Amino acid sequence: MNKKLFSRMQSPRSRTTSLKSSFSLKLFWILSIITLFSLLAFYIFQVNKGISERYFIQAQENKLVELTEENKSLEIDAVGMSSLDNALGFLEESNLEKTDKIYYIRIFENEVVTK
Repeated sequence: MNKKLFSRMQSPRSRTTSLKSSFSLKLFWILSIITLFSLLAFYIFQVNKGISERYFIQAQENKLVELTEENKSLEIDAVGMSSLDNALGFLEESNLEKTDKIYYIRIFENEVVTK
């Protein structure tokens, strides 16, 4: 009977071992859960960052398309403003007179102008 009683009773050494193993197991699960939540938060952060960058790129591409269209219309306007018809219209509106002869100023190399 004593053998059965002794076999059911644990020695103090085996009790500390089982306490250590249960503590180690609890510590393992706590660290596992903390790691899991940390990785989940990091994943959510990465996905959010990637989506925001995609929207930024899409907005910049739309802005590029708008600026390209505006540039084309400005080029067409510039070509229209520099056409010969506009130049002739400007000459007619500016009240310029037609000249018969053109006189040029002659500069001689050995003369100096003084005051």
